[in-house]
Amino acid sequence: MKCPLCGNENLDSTRFCIWCAAPLDNAAPAQPEQAPVAAAPAQPATPAPVQPATQAPVQPAAPASVQPAAPQSPYIPVQSAIPQGAPSYASPAGGMNTPIQAAYVAPGTAAPRQVTNVLCILGFIFSLVSIFCCGLTAIVSLILSILGLVFANKNNQKGKGLGIAGIAISAVMLAIFILYLATGRFHVNTNFNFGKKLDTPEKIEEYIKENNWIELEEGSYLQFKSSKNFKYYRQYDELDDYYYSGTYELYVGDEAMDYIEDELSEYGVTREEVEGIADREELYEMDNLVVLVLHNEKQIIDGENILDKDVDTPYFGFFVTDKKGKEHALDIVNANQYTYCLFVPEDEYEDAKKAQKD
Repeated sequence: MKCPLCGNENLDSTRFCIWCAAPLDNAAPAQPEQAPVAAAPAQPATPAPVQPATQAPVQPAAPASVQPAAPQSPYIPVQSAIPQGAPSYASPAGGMNTPIQAAYVAPGTAAPRQVTNVLCILGFIFSLVSIFCCGLTAIVSLILSILGLVFANKNNQKGKGLGIAGIAISAVMLAIFILYLATGRFHVNTNFNFGKKLDTPEKIEEYIKENNWIELEEGSYLQFKSSKNFKYYRQYDELDDYYYSGTYELYVGDEAMDYIEDELSEYGVTREEVEGIADREELYEMDNLVVLVLHNEKQIIDGENILDKDVDTPYFGFFVTDKKGKEHALDIVNANQYTYCLFVPEDEYEDAKKAQKD
């Protein structure tokens, strides 16, 4: 039976449309149509017991078996895979609702899940690390971020924002790092940053060269500009045109003792005297014996060199450190002036000065 409201086909026995829930006009039920066939037993010529037994069961059974099995439906709905026997979905108010369809995605047709590019993530992480290590990892993070952004665009991956952020941070930190290198202000303290233990003359020599030193009493400032050159300023906070410059020599341990005996013999310092000092002082050891010779080639005052010839200033003494390895000092003597000097690393100067006042 066709619904008068939506026009879809329904079974003849259905009272409501399975598509729109509208009531159907069911004026011709199946049972009343079979009434004339059931009156056949009234014929007088045929014995009553035989005729009803053969016809009565057959005539009523025909509509029940044939009529439901062969519904003619010229319309097949295309928007739903629900069979006609499925229940309809009508609103409580009697309105019409579209039949609910189950969600289904064919195998292999689901959209692939986007992943975040690993290089973008690594580049961003290394760029953050470069902030805390003065741009040392900036070049690595810049390369990783650029590669990550290229591959993310090519493969339609996520993480482009991380790549862009990594490039921006890396570029800034790399510029700062280059600026510090160009101005000579960049400095890495390997002892504190990497936990290097200063237990050999080689490590002590390396540590001395890698640091700038401030004299604790007078505040003079000794910079090792390279493995051979130095500048010695009058005050650490006044880096003006008043300083000495030239080359230097540094000896530690047995080399220092040999230099004292061979090159500084005119000062009258003997091995026995140095060993005696090392035995008396708890922080002094022969492996920590230091000789520093400054070959002053220029003395700059107001931009002009006032030295007529080179002047050598030898220092000798001991490199000392506390038992925890957190405090260091050059406890040395100026052999020309016989003045005592206590140099501390620049990054320890404020704490040492405060401890001296206390």
